[in-house]
Amino acid sequence: MKIGMSRGRIGFGSVCTICFAAMIASAAPCSAGYSILDVGTLNGLESSAQDINNFGQVTGIARNAAGVRRAFSWTEAAGIVGLGTLGGMTSKGRAVNDAGQITGQAQQSNGRSVTYRSAGAVSLANLGTLSGYFRSSGLGINSIGHIAGIAYRSNSASSRAVLWAGGAASDLGTLGGAYAAANDINDSDEVVGWAHDGSGARRAFLWKNGNMALLPSVGVSSSASGINNDGHVVGTAEMGPSGQSYAVSWKGDTVSVYGSLNGGDFSASDVNSNDQIVGRYLSSDGVSRAILMEGEQITYLDDFLPPNSGWQLTHARAINDSGWIAGTGIAPNGETHAYVLVPEPAAFGLFALAGMILIRRR
Repeated sequence: MKIGMSRGRIGFGSVCTICFAAMIASAAPCSAGYSILDVGTLNGLESSAQDINNFGQVTGIARNAAGVRRAFSWTEAAGIVGLGTLGGMTSKGRAVNDAGQITGQAQQSNGRSVTYRSAGAVSLANLGTLSGYFRSSGLGINSIGHIAGIAYRSNSASSRAVLWAGGAASDLGTLGGAYAAANDINDSDEVVGWAHDGSGARRAFLWKNGNMALLPSVGVSSSASGINNDGHVVGTAEMGPSGQSYAVSWKGDTVSVYGSLNGGDFSASDVNSNDQIVGRYLSSDGVSRAILMEGEQITYLDDFLPPNSGWQLTHARAINDSGWIAGTGIAPNGETHAYVLVPEPAAFGLFALAGMILIRRR
């Protein structure tokens, strides 16, 4: 296989050649960038954003005054609103579509957490789980309310990738192993996630038209976390004996891998219709930074906040088609809060991080 870029060619294993495009410009703040909105909490000490739709509605997980985690819906106009549960204590918001339907998992009175679908902050509809499975969670939802997620057996001896559609939960199969999960779904009912193969290795998959297919192999393990309506898939792969993680893009016949020559782990969480990718960089000394990957560039998002904002953006989880980004960071008061980044009207340049690389395979 050939991986085509124009700089520094090195051998990678025995099956392919990789060309590295080193990004050497420094990340630097500029006059135009993002404004930041604090999502807040449910009167507790922390919150995290999991998804954002094209109308700026966010869902995620926040602690209430009792310290209990609850799913929430947030808009700039209404603020943060808790979604409640299915009779138990806890709930989590994982994904929201443009109709305002939210999915995730909520605890029942018997302690079992199962998948739900909700329209905003109204009551949760219990979607249950697969027959013979103990608990479940919705992880992605498309425009017509079809949900991708995961179901677990009671002893966690196995899990299955699941599609909830037409009032039924369907097992999407595996790649030969005992575990699988579906992380996202687009409007064509194409589903992405991960599944163990026969050797027990975790592999990224794309499911469509009733078939689960292995995405082009990258590294020793991989997982797909997001897909847009054009079929562009993003995720994470572990490469080499060091176990370093890289963000991965599968777009058509091209596989692009974002990483660093200086160590640390990269992950990709979501991709929008403009092929902008968001995720996280975790340095070798444990510092987490929210990142944006666009074309051949990787940027720290908090470098484009207003000066002295007081925020440290630790993770970018989702991006909508207008470029609004939802994630989690350390707020100026020191608490962990969900945030929303809103692009400023003026255009601004993206600067690549020193030592970052893009690996592209065709």
